[in-house]
Amino acid sequence: MKIFSLFRRHLGLVYGRCEFQVELTSAEFVDFWACDALALSFADNAFAGAVSMKMLDCVASPADFSGAMAKSLASGTPAAMACPYDGSLEATPVECWLGGHSQRGPEGGNSDPVLLHLPNQGASQAMRGLHFLSA
Repeated sequence: MKIFSLFRRHLGLVYGRCEFQVELTSAEFVDFWACDALALSFADNAFAGAVSMKMLDCVASPADFSGAMAKSLASGTPAAMACPYDGSLEATPVECWLGGHSQRGPEGGNSDPVLLHLPNQGASQAMRGLHFLSA
């Protein structure tokens, strides 16, 4: 049994410590972190893989988040990013959305083509190694 603890936001700027127990067969290989997704505190090339669930539409800059995640990955390692990408004005200003904000735009409001081409558009040097797949 391994005990993890983190600071969790309760409401507004009010945070409290949260602890939970997890039973893992290889606990020495697992760790949980709560941190700013746009300013990850990990060394470059630190990880051999990453998973991001429902993050792209919950940060102020999805492109910056993708770049920060890419920087923390060792070259050629896999990353899985799953997201319904439904956009939220509370989290992400419309001008930072990756598609999905206008049917009159070049992609007809679809996020998939924007995500697929994002690493090649020079948004971030770190992102050039990413390859997005559409479901």
